[in-house]
Amino acid sequence: MGREQRSRGRLPADARCYLCGNPILPDEKWDRDHVPPKRVFALAVLQEHSPNLEWLYTHRACNRSYREDEEYFVVSFAGHVKTATATAVMNDIHRGAAKGHLVGLIKDVLSRFGKIIGPTAERTFTWDSARVERALWKIFRGIYALESSTFLPEQWIHPMWLVPPHTDPSTLEGLAWFPAVRDTQPLAKYGAVFDYKWIGLKTSENVRFHAMAMLFWDGLIVATIFHDPTCPCGECRLQHQPVTCS
Repeated sequence: MGREQRSRGRLPADARCYLCGNPILPDEKWDRDHVPPKRVFALAVLQEHSPNLEWLYTHRACNRSYREDEEYFVVSFAGHVKTATATAVMNDIHRGAAKGHLVGLIKDVLSRFGKIIGPTAERTFTWDSARVERALWKIFRGIYALESSTFLPEQWIHPMWLVPPHTDPSTLEGLAWFPAVRDTQPLAKYGAVFDYKWIGLKTSENVRFHAMAMLFWDGLIVATIFHDPTCPCGECRLQHQPVTCS
């Protein structure tokens, strides 16, 4: 029996769901959730490179509650990134659609394309920001849990900036903290599929923050900043902030 099978069949007594923060009880159904989600990798990439994907324990119900939003994010944006890894993901989506998978979702995404603009004749595109943000924040939370073994709640201040393809990434340069994140070393192990960077910040009042940026398929940048959940100041329990899309 391989390592993955053994680990799947045995739940540690102290296992907690990184999505809700609660213990996973012996009689509860549970999953291993990959960070980033396995669906951002094309089947061809998984078969050729066999990446050792990081994962965390979750309640099955908690994990499945994000499935449709994750699918929405991948279908919405993989087609915009004209790189080999993104194209491979779209090839998987097209093959699945031929078998009847995600057809309704694909039609919804296609309906959101608008008029042709710009020097390269790209089309405008709108998306459901709440769904995209929820999927992306889940990945940020997973990264934080993997690196710190600390629960990061879903309802937490996390202004987010998403820079899709055909958009000048210099729009992020106006964020005082982003150049420091950009200039650090990448931390992921997944090459042209997924990468991330992360720095810790502290204000003059000793209030702690984390600033992160993710790169999908070598073409889609997402950045966020959030209060350290272990900081005792209480400022982090302010009203949740919406996603900002550049």
